[in-house]
Amino acid sequence: MALTWDIEYPAAMGVVKKALTAADGYEKVDVPALTAALGGCEAALTHSPKVVQALGGYLERDATPQLKGVFGHTNSAIQGTATAINAYSHGQVEMAQTAQRNATLANYPDDLPGRAGPGGATR
Repeated sequence: MALTWDIEYPAAMGVVKKALTAADGYEKVDVPALTAALGGCEAALTHSPKVVQALGGYLERDATPQLKGVFGHTNSAIQGTATAINAYSHGQVEMAQTAQRNATLANYPDDLPGRAGPGGATR
């Protein structure tokens, strides 16, 4: 079956612009603010050192890389979509299809939840 597209360029680019606006600031992961918040937790949890240790580990191993991964994937998807729409609008369907495929190839952190692990199992 042949693939047929009918993209309304102005509307599609409007969606891309809205996505860019919504994603504005994703790359500005404020690790010092997260660390300061953890410091506040430490002060409140003086009798729970294991909880404080777990929170610190979460911030270092999970939260920071995942937040940075969100930016990378979101940026790749938005830019790839814009490239595909532009190529389509210029009659370059093959290039648009390639750009569309490439938009799904974002660079995920290895430990991002939901990423396929060994044997294809998701976490």
